[in-house]
Amino acid sequence: LKEKYGIHLPLTLLIATGTKIKKNSDNNERVADSEAKILNKNPSQNQARIKITIGKKNMEAIISEFDEKIYENDSFRPSIDFLKKEATKQGVISGIKKNLLTKIKAAMIQKKNLEGYVIAQGTTPIPASNPYLHPVYQDKRNINKDAEKIDIWDQNQNNVVDIGDLVFEIRYKWPKKSGMDVLGNSVEPNSREELAVIVGDGIEKKGKFRFYATTSGMPVINKRTISISPLYIQNGNINLKSGNLYFDGPARIEGSIESGATVDVTGDLYVEGDIGNAHIRCGGTMNTKGGIVTGKGGWVQAKYDINAEFIENSTLLCGGTLRVKRALINSNVIAGESVEINTKDGVLAGGEISAFQNIRTSKLGFPKGDLTIINAGVDWRIQNAVRIRVSRREKISLLNEEDRGKLRELIRKKKNQITQKHKDMIEKLQERLQKQRKILDKLEVRIEEAKSKLVWNKGARVFVHDFLAKNIKATVGGAAIVVEHEVCEVLITPEKRKGSHIIPLSDLDPDDEEQKLKDVS
Repeated sequence: LKEKYGIHLPLTLLIATGTKIKKNSDNNERVADSEAKILNKNPSQNQARIKITIGKKNMEAIISEFDEKIYENDSFRPSIDFLKKEATKQGVISGIKKNLLTKIKAAMIQKKNLEGYVIAQGTTPIPASNPYLHPVYQDKRNINKDAEKIDIWDQNQNNVVDIGDLVFEIRYKWPKKSGMDVLGNSVEPNSREELAVIVGDGIEKKGKFRFYATTSGMPVINKRTISISPLYIQNGNINLKSGNLYFDGPARIEGSIESGATVDVTGDLYVEGDIGNAHIRCGGTMNTKGGIVTGKGGWVQAKYDINAEFIENSTLLCGGTLRVKRALINSNVIAGESVEINTKDGVLAGGEISAFQNIRTSKLGFPKGDLTIINAGVDWRIQNAVRIRVSRREKISLLNEEDRGKLRELIRKKKNQITQKHKDMIEKLQERLQKQRKILDKLEVRIEEAKSKLVWNKGARVFVHDFLAKNIKATVGGAAIVVEHEVCEVLITPEKRKGSHIIPLSDLDPDDEEQKLKDVS
């Protein structure tokens, strides 16, 4: 049979049949019916020849008993499949590894006793390792929800946290790996590598791995201590790469603020470098070691003082005193208190400068060049309102002029050149010009109303410690001053002295001597 059907046939053969005779109650006929007698020659189908014991907390399966009589059966052939079936029947469903089975099979081929052989091993769990502090706060992104696009200037504004924010989280470079015992049960590691973290100001720990902010500010890691600093520190420039800066508190920028950037802080602001065509709003005092050149598109606002090396072609609104070391050139400035330029060699020339108190400089005005407008003793809040309305009037007037030019070009076309699109454009421009005219009329009224509310400080004065050009237009304490000649070392006052608003500094009263000798450096 083996030769005919193959050696892999089951070893269960029909070797004999018998006849069972029954009598029929009617005619006593014999009824034959077959009954097979079966011989099972596969030892694995009888009682187990291998007994497996599970130990080491179900992480190992060992052959504890083995019937060597199995080797006496000529039909038995050692196989890995045989071993797998024996293990599975006894509940081992995991960790039956090929290398273990191969070793046992080799021993069976040599007809060895298998007691003590390991037939299965569980997978040992691996604890998490290499812990580190992950700065969760840096994962934030500012997204424009309306446009559903990321603002590239704001996408990196992620170094500031608010109260309740998740700031840090302990993570592992190599996370834990669960194991499995030989019975198929998951096994978790008993321990993990710990990371010692010292919690500083502004941080609280919740659970085993997470640290939250209890105050707004800038997260700081100093060795093993984490905290929230009330001072924001930018290591480098504020630009497209760093992103804009919005911070509820003081900030220190150890670089420059480049064109296109926005910086908005509620506290003091210190800038190590220069300020370009940017938008700066400071809720305290602003200091910059460099210069300020905002151009037409930028501006700087500070609630209190502003201190700078130089200012050129810029727009500034200063709630306190503006101090400049070298020069204030061709800029529009409003100061809630005073404007002080270095009295040794400082220059104030071009643009329009307004201050509620005094204006002080070494040189005032260009001998030849742009007109310099000086307003000393003016209420800066009202004047700023006037300036805003005037600026808006200029923009709308420019737009109005452009629309008029477009309308003139369309009207000049011949009838056969005018399409329906041209007619629609003419109608649209006419409607827009009417709206612009109404807005301009309203702005004129509001500008005059704001000017009528201007309040002048009669105690304001302008100190010129070196050279005063005649190419200036000055209003001091509400009095319009005409400078007819270039003069040196003079004081401009709202009240005339000896018939003039311009008097030599040497003629100051003794009480003014301190003001005369004051040197802004």
